[in-house]
Amino acid sequence: MDKKITSMNRKLAIIADDFPSEGRHVFVFVQQLVFAMVDQGADITVIAPQSLTHALFRGEKLRSRKSVELTVNGKQFCVYRPYSMSFGVGHKWLYKIAAKFNRKNLTKCLESVNPDIIYGHFWHSAYKAIEFALKFNLPVFVACGEGDDALEELVKGMTIDEKEQFSKMVNGVICVSSENKRKCLQYGLSREENTIVLPNCVDDTLFHPDDETSLREDLGINDNDFVVSFSGAFIKRKGTKILSDAIKKLSDTHIKSIFMGRLVEGDKCEPDCPGIVYKGSTEHSLMPRYLNASDVFVLPTQNEGCSNAIVEALACGIPVISSNRPFNDDILNENNSILIDPDSVDEVAEAILQMKNNKELYAQKKHYAIHHSREYSIVERARKIIAFINDKLDD
Repeated sequence: MDKKITSMNRKLAIIADDFPSEGRHVFVFVQQLVFAMVDQGADITVIAPQSLTHALFRGEKLRSRKSVELTVNGKQFCVYRPYSMSFGVGHKWLYKIAAKFNRKNLTKCLESVNPDIIYGHFWHSAYKAIEFALKFNLPVFVACGEGDDALEELVKGMTIDEKEQFSKMVNGVICVSSENKRKCLQYGLSREENTIVLPNCVDDTLFHPDDETSLREDLGINDNDFVVSFSGAFIKRKGTKILSDAIKKLSDTHIKSIFMGRLVEGDKCEPDCPGIVYKGSTEHSLMPRYLNASDVFVLPTQNEGCSNAIVEALACGIPVISSNRPFNDDILNENNSILIDPDSVDEVAEAILQMKNNKELYAQKKHYAIHHSREYSIVERARKIIAFINDKLDD
């Protein structure tokens, strides 16, 4: 199975934790990238394990273990969904059994796909396939977009020898932010010469500036109302409560809000401020309408890789209020945003007030956001990733 890779014959196996299916709007950012790469001629198979334990205990519907799917432009690609099990590290023996079961099923799937290249969407996905890649001398690429402490947890669980072997196997790393790159270099997972930074992008045929006067009317928004939007899980890390409390603090009947997202068991932070005109899970295809019906997008998040929600807002030409932390440095600046301490209700409230009341400031940021909205095209990002892979394999 050891293959000589040529520039005209490279089959990528993209391994991800999940992939959208009917009624499940998850990992849409991976789907958008796959669509863009397939449309540009890349031969891609997606491997996205599905959890038997989630089906048993959470009632999630099991999907077909293999399906042929289409991009928006009608190009075909395959999605494999091998069975997996998931138990917390607190259940040590169950966790070990599940890890062995998952690796075995992933290996069987990879053998069936017979790829030329392993592409892990996030480090832990690549790590699960490293033995297979080593056995068949396959190049490995990693998309690093971890938020939370995922990268730290992975490194903590590896021995020095495992980390060294892993980093030697990785041909290239695509980081979504300079902060992600810094961490990859710091932990010894990548090297300067094989690591690039390409911030997240979106489908600009879907996310682009548009007039949504009709939706504002449908939502009962008046011409003199100022609309704040939020997108993401309703959890502490995303700052849902901070934003809700900031709007409460302002106590302004002309401030309306749109909260696109869902509650998460064990970390529920449901927004309850006055003036909410929409709240709930939203189909991805409808999100641009709600963004374009907004005046400003606010995400006081504590940690990200590179926020897709922020990039989607920018692609719609919407100014942003978000965190003054390094993970935002590659996408936000003084021209398109106001940066705040994500733990400060007062700073979030003051930033909203600035955007609402300072017409000149808001107009400047709005103009800049619209003018640069096309920079967030997933098509261009896909082209750069394909070029990077080709370049590293030709070294």
